[in-house]
Amino acid sequence: LALGPSSRFLAKKGATLRLTVSERARVTIMITTKVSGHKVKGMCKATAKMGKRCTLTVRKRSLTFTGVSGRNSFKLRVSSLPPGRYTGILTARDATGRSSKPVTFTFTITKPKKRK
Repeated sequence: LALGPSSRFLAKKGATLRLTVSERARVTIMITTKVSGHKVKGMCKATAKMGKRCTLTVRKRSLTFTGVSGRNSFKLRVSSLPPGRYTGILTARDATGRSSKPVTFTFTITKPKKRK
């Protein structure tokens, strides 16, 4: 798995995701981020104001691509995500239903530069 030249990019422009699969497969990327919260009755809640501090992993987006046997290249565009640090969890599932081991990668969406 390769995420282009850098793991920092503008959401609008995206990044190129390069990967190799051994056979035709459905490739799914689950994008998550971590948010701070507080524990309420043993559960971490992002909206709670009181309680012990905790960190919650929140699913932001799920993307699906069809990969062919060999090298693949996909454009990872996430224009609806605000600037921040994210984690992608990539899995591939073949026609018989077998899944690959999850591959985890992190990336940062940067703020666009202001024009003068």
